[in-house]
Amino acid sequence: MNQEPRQRAEDRDAKDLDRMLRDLPLVAAPEGLRLRVMQTIERRAVGSWWQRAYWDWPPVVRWLAVVLGVILGCGAIWLGAGVLGTLASRGVEVVVEFLGPVVGLVRSVLAVLMRAVTTCAGRVSPTVWAIAVVMLGGVYASSLGVGTMFWRIANSRE
Repeated sequence: MNQEPRQRAEDRDAKDLDRMLRDLPLVAAPEGLRLRVMQTIERRAVGSWWQRAYWDWPPVVRWLAVVLGVILGCGAIWLGAGVLGTLASRGVEVVVEFLGPVVGLVRSVLAVLMRAVTTCAGRVSPTVWAIAVVMLGGVYASSLGVGTMFWRIANSRE
């Protein structure tokens, strides 16, 4: 079946409807509605208090955050000095006994690698080192940029 005549009729109807709607006179919105819409837009643009900068939070919430931070910090110090300190002192002895031979092996392998690196580094010209540092800096900066871009995309709300 040929759909073309039906499509042309639908296009003509759509154009007629569009023309008729455009010919209708403009109607002004009631003043109360306009005011409510503008207030809603402004309220949504500002965002919730937890989405704003810390200094824009309500003063009570800022003080509560400071107090909570101090309490958590004191608790961490207490745990670190008291309970975890005694556990860590006993745990370190066990770990040192278990990993002693592994640490010796890793230390000797790193010593050999460091001697090889220093020997090779002495043979490379300063220009090559400068180029390598600039390239590594560029890779680092571009990695930060790409990471930031993906973080913003993942956290965007649209």
